[in-house]
Amino acid sequence: MNNLFVFLLLSNLTFSMSSKEILNRLDYNMTPKSVSYSGEMIIHREDKKSTKKFIMDAIGNEKSFIVFKYPARDRGTKYLRNGKNLWIYMPSTSRTIKISKHMLKESMMGSDISYDDQTDRNKYSSLYNSEIISETPTQYVLNLMRKDGEEAKYYRQILWINKNTLTIDKGEMYANSGKLLKEYLVDEIQKIDDRYYITIFRIDDKLKKDSYTELILTDIKLNPDLSESVFTLKNLERK
Repeated sequence: MNNLFVFLLLSNLTFSMSSKEILNRLDYNMTPKSVSYSGEMIIHREDKKSTKKFIMDAIGNEKSFIVFKYPARDRGTKYLRNGKNLWIYMPSTSRTIKISKHMLKESMMGSDISYDDQTDRNKYSSLYNSEIISETPTQYVLNLMRKDGEEAKYYRQILWINKNTLTIDKGEMYANSGKLLKEYLVDEIQKIDDRYYITIFRIDDKLKKDSYTELILTDIKLNPDLSESVFTLKNLERK
């Protein structure tokens, strides 16, 4: 056997990461203990485009709070996620509506992003079994299958993981039937402290024609000191 081939083979065996290690690092990058940021949501429908702006605070993988600031018709609309419970406050009617569990996959504010996509912060490693299905000089390609008993928002995902940052370059989300539901494409990553955090990405809804939503995150703070009082119904309904 060629000595160079043996060396390369042993090098790959020595330095390649396991799928579990990759997911653990991905989770570390994507799910700090707490996070705050401003967001711009740009919704594309064929030749039409609309923009919405919001701020978001989150603690752990269960609590998140979103307030929309723009446009005027959406200003003051708020979302509170606590575990599997999600509430929406509508300022036009001063009403709080609880979103039932089966509706978490519905569109948020008319975008291609579901309530689950935007407010769920559970870790990949806790929801999915994983395996590396291919590897290039710059990427790992992982196949993720939902673990028995877990309520992951997608039955299966294929993730293209950047080897340098251990963040997602691209993702495909599938239903139990095998149908491709959405595609996730990352345009920008920033290093914040010791984490690589995704700051610009888009989600394409594959069940709609010419439909995708861009998300741009700014003013990002990782592990800020957030009060538990933020994540309450009292705060949600505060005018």
